[in-house]
Amino acid sequence: MDVSPETLLGLIDQIYAAAADPRGWALVLESLQRATDATAAGLFVQDLPARSGTLLHQVGGDSKYVSLYHQRYAALNPWFRRACGIHSGDVRVGLAAELLQSEYYEDFWRPQGFADTLTAYAQSCTEEVAGIVVTRPVGHRAFSEADIALFRGLASHLQRAFDLQARIAELRWLDLALVQALDRLPQGAIVVDVRGRVLLANHSAQSLLDRCDGLALRDGRLSVAGSRREFQRRLEEALGSGSREAAGSSAPLKVARERGPDLELSIASIGIVGTAPGARVPAAIVFVGDGGGLSVDAGALAALFELTPAEGRVAAELATGRSLGETTQKLAITANTARTHLKRIFEKTGTHRQAALVLLLARSVASLPRPRLGASFK
Repeated sequence: MDVSPETLLGLIDQIYAAAADPRGWALVLESLQRATDATAAGLFVQDLPARSGTLLHQVGGDSKYVSLYHQRYAALNPWFRRACGIHSGDVRVGLAAELLQSEYYEDFWRPQGFADTLTAYAQSCTEEVAGIVVTRPVGHRAFSEADIALFRGLASHLQRAFDLQARIAELRWLDLALVQALDRLPQGAIVVDVRGRVLLANHSAQSLLDRCDGLALRDGRLSVAGSRREFQRRLEEALGSGSREAAGSSAPLKVARERGPDLELSIASIGIVGTAPGARVPAAIVFVGDGGGLSVDAGALAALFELTPAEGRVAAELATGRSLGETTQKLAITANTARTHLKRIFEKTGTHRQAALVLLLARSVASLPRPRLGASFK
């Protein structure tokens, strides 16, 4: 079937849109199915070492065969023995003779009525092959030279779209990893651009912003109570002293609060970030200490230092800065019990004074907050 230039351009546009949003591949397959007068179309990925395959998207055909393919027939596909000859950008027509003589063809391919295929390989390496395939039933005309030319014209775009999609997925995972890493900090961490626009706030910082006591979010920008101009000056100082290769910093800044001790802000440049297509601006990370005690996981302390659950609870309270007397009241235990627990905690941690114990516990991974899911750069 001849394809007009407008249809071709529309397909190319859909392919690159799908690279950014994988849900768009269904639309690409529907368009290819119409353009080639095919019965079905699918987007596949084959894991060569594992001899497994996945139909990521399919239009047309019987959906029950998708499950059957994943459960049984992918491993029987003789195509895996031929994959070493496939290269990115290749276009193949028809079924190989060895496929026609296989159990895979008799039990999986033939029952669906497929007789002819046209495949464009968008990705090929030693471990994985991916591409798009369209099929026609028995008794239908073979794919024409125009159909083949269409696939050849799209193959390079499919290849670039797959590469782009892989890169986008990698960046999204890095984004998530960064957010979760920052969320494990006991201090607040806020990433801002040169205008003070908040790009990211970890869990501790978001809790401070939500309370609007000393720090707040105003029109998407970080607002610092009583120190707006000084904060902006320190931010510009940090950004001005940094570069693409090295981080700059400014002197710490104290921010008064109505409730609780002063906040302590430390600002450091993190280089250049992209906030919009074509827009790259200097950015900094603002670390925030709220003067409060640490929140330490008693169970994690018990596991790290082989403490009993009761000893873990005492250690967790001491790590927050509470005295032994305050700990007895908080946990509703006697002073003798608390002293006994403390003695055993000293023995198990190799410390001898409460100050050294608190420092050890505060530096342990038990002081790291649990990560939250779903957060990312704004």
